[in-house]
Amino acid sequence: MRSGFVVGGTPNARLADAWDHWRKGNDAITRGALGEAIPHWRACYALAPNDATMQYAFAISLLGEKKFVDAKPFLTRAVRAAYVLDPQAWFHLGACCRGLGDWKGAARYYQQALGLKPTHVAAMIGRGFCLQMHGDIAAAESLFAAALVLPCESASDRHEQSTLAAWWGDYSRWAQFENRWRIGLFAPTPTYQAMLGHRRWNGKPFPGIVLLWSEQGFGDLFQLVRYAPLMAARCDHLVIAVPLPAVPLIQRMGYETVPLRTDQVPFHHAHTPMMSAQWIMGTDAPDKAPPPADFRIARTPEPGKAALCWAGGAGASLDLDRSSARGCFAPLLDIPGVRWHSAQKGQREQEYALPSAVGDTWLATAEQLATLEFLVSVDTSTAHLAGSLGVPTYLIPPTHVEWRWTRGRTDSPWYPTTHRLYRRRSTRDWPNVVAQIRGDILARGSKAA
Repeated sequence: MRSGFVVGGTPNARLADAWDHWRKGNDAITRGALGEAIPHWRACYALAPNDATMQYAFAISLLGEKKFVDAKPFLTRAVRAAYVLDPQAWFHLGACCRGLGDWKGAARYYQQALGLKPTHVAAMIGRGFCLQMHGDIAAAESLFAAALVLPCESASDRHEQSTLAAWWGDYSRWAQFENRWRIGLFAPTPTYQAMLGHRRWNGKPFPGIVLLWSEQGFGDLFQLVRYAPLMAARCDHLVIAVPLPAVPLIQRMGYETVPLRTDQVPFHHAHTPMMSAQWIMGTDAPDKAPPPADFRIARTPEPGKAALCWAGGAGASLDLDRSSARGCFAPLLDIPGVRWHSAQKGQREQEYALPSAVGDTWLATAEQLATLEFLVSVDTSTAHLAGSLGVPTYLIPPTHVEWRWTRGRTDSPWYPTTHRLYRRRSTRDWPNVVAQIRGDILARGSKAA
C-alpha cells in the first residue's frame, strides 16, 4: 500500500500516531507476521478513520481474517477516494470479491488492475481463475501461460505464481509459496505466530530435534505427511504436531506425534510447516513426490462396498466449487452390485440416506475406508486419506486452479495407483462427470464378473 494521502483533514498528532502504526504494520508484513500487522492496521484506522490509507489498511486486516463482507466497503471507499490509479488496490478489491464468490465482480476488478498495469501477475492469475469458473478454459489458460513467464514484483505475485506453476506441473518455484505469510489475504495460523522467532529447518541434515507441524486442513496433512520418513532420515529425531483428532492415525507411522497446540509448543531445535515440505525436500516436479504415507492399516476390501463423499468444508467460497450440486450423485445409487455408504461428515451429511463409513476419529474412519472396494469423492481430506490407504478413488477435482491436481491429467502423481480424475468443463458440469463415473463403475463391475 502506498503512503502519504490524507482525506478530510490536515496532519496532527493523531494522524502522526496513525502513520506510525501503519509503518509498524508494514514492517510486520515484511517479516511475514500478518498477525502482528493486523492490530497496528486497526489502530491506525481508529486514529484516522477519514484517511484513505488507514481505511485501506483496515480493509487488509479484514481480508487477513477472511471477513470479506466487512472488507469490501472499506476497500471500495479507499479505492475511490485515493487509490483509483493503484493496480494493487484494484487487485485487493478483486481478491475480496473472489472470497465472496462474486466471480464477475472479481474479474471486473482484476481487469481494472490490469488496465493500469498489464504485467500485474497476481491480477492476471486472478482473472484467469474467474474465467475458469465460468468455463472459459482457453482464455484462462492463455492468461496463466502469460503470467508464468513474467517477473514477479510483489509477494502476491510470487505466491500466486508458485501455486499456478505447481498446477502446471512445475514445483521448482514452490519456495515462493512462503509468501503466503505476508500477502494480507490469508491469515497465518496461530501455530505459525507461535513459531515466529524459532529456527526454521531448511531440509539439510540436522543434528537435533525437528518439529514438523500441520499448517492447514486435514487433506493437506494426509497428503504431505508422506515426507516424514525423508525428514526423519535427515535429523536426530522427528516430532510431528497435528490437530488432536488426527493424532492416533499419524502415530501409526511410527514417529513421535503430539497434539497441535499454540500455548505449548513441543521442544525442538528447528521446525518446518508441512506445506513447505516439498520445497525443502527438493520435490521440483509432481512425479518426484514420495509415495503416500503408510498408516499401517491393512486393506480388507469387501466386494461391492463403496462410499460417496459429496461436499467440502463450509465457510469458504471455493467450497462452492468443489462441493457437488445437490442430488447429482443419485444416478450412481442404482448401479447393480454396489452397496453404497456415506463418507460425508458435517456439511450436507444427511443429503443421501446411506449407512455411514466414517468413525468418530480419523483412525476409525481410516479403518472403515480400508474395507471399501472403491470411493467416489469430491476434493476432500477423505479422498487424500483413501489414497494413502490404497483405496481406488474416482475423484472430481475443483474447476479452478488447485495445485495438487495437476493441469490436464486424469491420473494423480500423488496417488498414482488409486486415483482417477474426472474434470468438469465448468462449475455446473456435474451431470457429465457423474455419467462418466457411472459408466466406468459399470465397466469395472463387468470386468470383475
